[in-house]
Amino acid sequence: MEKMTEAIARYLEDCELGRKLSASTVKAYRIDLLQFSRFTGGAWGDRELLNRYVKHLNQTFAPRSVKRKLASVRAFYQEQEQSGLLEENPFQKLHLRIQSPQQIPRVIPGQMVRDILRAAYDAYQPAAPGGRQTLRDIVVLELLFSTGLRVSELCALTKASFRLEEGLLRLLIDGKGRKERVVQLATPELLRLNGNGSSVTALAERGTGYLTASRNGETIRLTVRIIPTADQIALSCLSTTMSVDGYGSTELYVFSTSRFYNQDCTVTWTVDDPSILTLEERTSSAGNPSVRFQAPRTGDACITCRVTMADGSTAEEYCFAHVR
Repeated sequence: MEKMTEAIARYLEDCELGRKLSASTVKAYRIDLLQFSRFTGGAWGDRELLNRYVKHLNQTFAPRSVKRKLASVRAFYQEQEQSGLLEENPFQKLHLRIQSPQQIPRVIPGQMVRDILRAAYDAYQPAAPGGRQTLRDIVVLELLFSTGLRVSELCALTKASFRLEEGLLRLLIDGKGRKERVVQLATPELLRLNGNGSSVTALAERGTGYLTASRNGETIRLTVRIIPTADQIALSCLSTTMSVDGYGSTELYVFSTSRFYNQDCTVTWTVDDPSILTLEERTSSAGNPSVRFQAPRTGDACITCRVTMADGSTAEEYCFAHVR
C-alpha cells in the first residue's frame, strides 16, 4: 500500500491543481492531514486508532476545530477509497457526534465603534508626519465598519478592486471560496444630490441611503433613512451636543399625515448606553410624550423613541447626543 505521506502529497496537489481549491483551504488540509499522519506514525490505521485520534483532538482543540480536522481526514480517506488505493475505509464504521456550543454572535458596541473612528479622525493631520498612514487607517476602519469586509478581503484589495463605472464607486471583492461579489459604496438608486449638494432627493419609497461629505480634510458618512409619510413620526430634537452633567430634552410629534395620528399608541424611550445618558420620561406642555436626559459622562449615545399601535405596527425615531 502507498505510504500515507506520499498519498497526502498527491492528494494536496490534486486539491490545488485539479480541483482548484483556494490556497487557504489547501493550507488547512495540509496542516490537518500532516497532524494526523504524525499522530498515527504514518500508519493508515483502523477504527480503534481513529477513536484514539478523536479523543486526542477533543482533549486538545475546541469542538469547531475538531470537526474541521476530522472532516479533512474523512475527505482524504474517501478520496483514497474511491481511487481504489484503500480497500476499507475505517470512517465508514465510525459514528461521531461532536456537540458545538451555541454561542451568541459577538459584536462591537456602537459606542466603541464611534470612539475608534473619532480617535482616528482626531489623529489625522494632513501636513503632519505620518498623515498618509493615518488617512490609510481611517479608510481601513471605514471600509471594515461600513461594508462588512473580512480582514483577508480587505488585505487583498488592489487598485483594480475599485471600479468607477457610470459615476458609481464599487468594490470588486474576491471573497471566501473564490466567490466574487460587488460592494457598492454609494446608494444612487435611493438618493440624489441636488445642485451644489445642498439638498437631497429621495428616489425610493423606503430604504437606507448613505452620503459621504468631506471638508478641510475631515470626512463623515451620513445615514439617511427613507420612510413613507404615513409611517413617519418626528422628534423636536434629533441631535444635540452637550457638556457633562448637562440636560437636554426631546418631544414626540405625530403629524396628521401619519397613520399613528390620534391613535391609541404606546410610546417607549430607550438609550443604547445608559452610562452616558439617563432618561426621565415626561409629558410636554402640549400634552405630547417627551423625555428629559442628563449626561453623567462624555461619549455619544442614541435615544430611540418607539411608537406601537394596538395592531403591532411600529415606528421609530432617534435623537443623538454628543457629550463633550
